[in-house]
Amino acid sequence: MEPNNKPEETKEEQTKAKEKGERRHTLAQRVIYILAGVTALVPVLAYLILFPVLPDFLPVKYDSMGLPTINVAKTSFPMIVFTLEGVIGVVVMLLVSRVAQGFARRTYRNQNGMSSTRTTLAVMTLIIAGLLTLSWFLTVIPMLS
Repeated sequence: MEPNNKPEETKEEQTKAKEKGERRHTLAQRVIYILAGVTALVPVLAYLILFPVLPDFLPVKYDSMGLPTINVAKTSFPMIVFTLEGVIGVVVMLLVSRVAQGFARRTYRNQNGMSSTRTTLAVMTLIIAGLLTLSWFLTVIPMLS
């Protein structure tokens, strides 16, 4: 057994080496996250643009016959939260992404596993933002007529 002639690395050097080995998000993943953020902001912009045309009270709950049972003012807290739910969803997914990457980092020994985890989380974030945006439009657009 030969003696190890390499000088021992300091913690700072080990940390730098680790950071170099761990690439952050790829360009495609960043683009997906940006698309998710933009998608989540669409209802906010639409709400601001459509605000003058929206009725003063908007139905939020219907009975079994399809008649509105609960109406909220267009400036009420529930309506504002409903408009911001896409943004809230993206923020929550970014937090979930950080936690999931921490678990994945302990699970995967190679970068391919980490990269696929990051891509999956980015796509899930985009899908959630899209669904929440669609939900907003499907609720608000019928109220305009």
